[in-house]
Amino acid sequence: MKRQKRRKRYYTPRQKRLMFRAFSASVLFIILLLFADAKLRPQINSLAASRAVALAESAIDSSVTDLLSSYGKLYDELVTVEKNNEGQVTSIKTDALKINLLKANLGKTIESRISEFRRYDVKIPVGSLTGIYLLYGRGPNINVKITLTGYAVCDLSNSFLSAGINQTIHRMMLNIDATVCVVLPDYSTTRSISTQFCIAETVIVGYVPDFYANLDKS
Repeated sequence: MKRQKRRKRYYTPRQKRLMFRAFSASVLFIILLLFADAKLRPQINSLAASRAVALAESAIDSSVTDLLSSYGKLYDELVTVEKNNEGQVTSIKTDALKINLLKANLGKTIESRISEFRRYDVKIPVGSLTGIYLLYGRGPNINVKITLTGYAVCDLSNSFLSAGINQTIHRMMLNIDATVCVVLPDYSTTRSISTQFCIAETVIVGYVPDFYANLDKS
């Protein structure tokens, strides 16, 4: 039995021209796409990371607000001012146990709030990526998926300020140092956030020994 010869397919000159144009257009499209990706990717990463940091800062603010609203008089909860019979301040004591619990609970709350944005979509207008002021915030949105994780370290510090004759302002400052890891497709970065809140303040009437003014850690 004779094997049939496979007929070779021939293309007309017109078909060859169309195929060449289609191939050239495909190559050009891929080159333009790669160029646009290389140009826009850093801006997308930067804007997405900035949005992620804003989310983390919002989580910190809401956590501190909830903390302050959950206490009545926070200063009285944490600090005891002792005076002698003459009304002179003899000591200022802080409740170490309550302070440590406050710091631990606040740190967990912040981490929990940040974890709520673990997977988050950020919509970035195309016009914002062009660098042209008139186009900023305009055009269709590009959806960027962000994975956000982080942790926070909380600490309390004390400051004493003179408020006049025999009057001293005692402030308790809450210092928060948070680190967030922002993960995007083919890109990740770590950002640090440091912020400070005045969570308690009182005016101490009477002479305050000089060594209290040097107290900066609870």
